[in-house]
Amino acid sequence: CLISLGALQPQAPGYDAEAQDSATLVDNYYNLVRYVKDFDGVESATPVLGFCYPNSSGSSNRQLVAEGDTIPLSIMMIEFLPHTNFFDTYGFRSGKGRTPGQLSDYAYAPNDIVLTENAAEQLFHTKDAHGKRCVSRDHGDTLYMPVVGTIGAMKMYSEWRPVPVAFMPMLTIDTSYIPESAHILVRLKEGVSMERFPHNFCFKSSKVVPKPFIIDYLLFIHAVRCPKMNTLSVFIYSSRRASVGGMRLMWRAGI
Repeated sequence: CLISLGALQPQAPGYDAEAQDSATLVDNYYNLVRYVKDFDGVESATPVLGFCYPNSSGSSNRQLVAEGDTIPLSIMMIEFLPHTNFFDTYGFRSGKGRTPGQLSDYAYAPNDIVLTENAAEQLFHTKDAHGKRCVSRDHGDTLYMPVVGTIGAMKMYSEWRPVPVAFMPMLTIDTSYIPESAHILVRLKEGVSMERFPHNFCFKSSKVVPKPFIIDYLLFIHAVRCPKMNTLSVFIYSSRRASVGGMRLMWRAGI
């Protein structure tokens, strides 16, 4: 479930100019993430801050070399916010060493990275790259990047093959993304009604969302797999503004 946030306009009832400063925006954003995480039926939630979902702020490629080696690897770099249940909410498969939950809560230094196992294998010829270092050279500068842990190989998009990925901690927040490009990714608990949760969330959340936020859009994806037929039915529901309440089926497909 992906929650997209918006902001009250200056002419809107309840608009609070004092709530627009950067510190208050960040605090209220995190407060809203905590509210969602504690909502009945939610297993975990994480902020997705930026213009490009599912990445925090898009992605870029960099040439990395294993320390002591000379062969560079083009690797996709993705930023994430530490201490926000990032790895466990997305449901990444555990690699060697730390679990996704431990990787989410690790005390990262600026140059620390988390590798996918296919990246670790191509760089170090092992899936267990914990404690090893990558080297990045750019315009004559050399940067050493310690590997904190690994996660299972992943597809950036469903039609892609898994590519080497390195996750970098975002230790400072670009407040220009808040609130227009602020989202919250939600993982529901096993057995929670896929039909009722969006209705309950929209109705209750409209009364407690902190200023200056409004829940602008709720995208709810319900996937049902039929092993006998080897098919996957995907249902996408949407709601515009939590104050409106109610969900509508906007897309259905069998894969």
